[in-house]
Amino acid sequence: MAPYGLAFIFPLLTLSFLGTGPHRGPHALLWLLALPLLASLDGAMGRGRPGAAPSDHRGGFTALLHGLALLQGINLLLALGRTFQGGLTPLEAGTAVVLLGASSAHTLLVAHELIHKAHRGPRWLGRALLLTLLYDHFFTEHLRGHHVRAGTEEDPSTASLDEPFWPYLRRTWPGEWRSAWQLEVRRLTAQGRAGLWLRNTVLHGVVAQLALAGLVGGLAGGLALGGFIAQAALAHLLIQVVNYLEHWGLQRGASQRVRATDSWESDSLFTQFALLGLARHADHHLRAARPYQRLGWHAESPCMPRGHIAMVALVLFRNRRVRQLLAEELRRKGLKCLRA
Repeated sequence: MAPYGLAFIFPLLTLSFLGTGPHRGPHALLWLLALPLLASLDGAMGRGRPGAAPSDHRGGFTALLHGLALLQGINLLLALGRTFQGGLTPLEAGTAVVLLGASSAHTLLVAHELIHKAHRGPRWLGRALLLTLLYDHFFTEHLRGHHVRAGTEEDPSTASLDEPFWPYLRRTWPGEWRSAWQLEVRRLTAQGRAGLWLRNTVLHGVVAQLALAGLVGGLAGGLALGGFIAQAALAHLLIQVVNYLEHWGLQRGASQRVRATDSWESDSLFTQFALLGLARHADHHLRAARPYQRLGWHAESPCMPRGHIAMVALVLFRNRRVRQLLAEELRRKGLKCLRA
């Protein structure tokens, strides 16, 4: 279980910045150097294909998720109570937004794990975490949309072959929200439920997010509200970069069962442990209820040339090179590709 303690790096980095202020002048920017250092850990830790963790430590793996959820709440309270309330230099405020946004994007991995649980309690905790990212529609779209349609033209989160990131971003975010709304309306209509609007879980999320934003603005002021929205927007951007990578160029028929070759994997040890099993994305699609520490490796899946953190930077700043590398891997594997 110990290697998964790397998952605390992101929230603890944010906590250390927020808890040790004020950071005046350019000194605040020094904290941002930690992000490229974390990307370099992908290479420093090496590459491998570790086996699944033993099941007799299940309680510890659950406690790890709860600890990460608690840190997200603490970081937000510190940010709203101290950092976003004025008296800040622009550099300090900007650093706080970047660190908190990166940590919030990491929190999606925790929320994702929780909403896949069978019991109501973890699922509600997962949705509460999604609210802190202003991303509640993910609960509906991911579980009932993406897992059904990944790798098909109907999936707004699947990037087609050679699709650049920024056009992908412009279509996928509204596409996700539209898909979630349609799925929920379809569910309620099929059930013949009265008061469809009142029972719509996507609408519940919108109302809850507006209420949370109103609470932040009312209690901490407009600057705090602006910072809260900015960190959520950055988290959305980073999440969509990962979504872009997970099924880029892969294709399956709408009636065809999902296969290991319909998702990208990574053999980065740092990605596997720090990002809660994200490296084993193919196995997650094959066995969605399997917890992160039990996910396995599939040799037939396409493999990213670097770990996820390094790949995120490449997608944002060298997207053409990323597409070349991914296309080369698809050709090497001889996989059928989704054309733009």
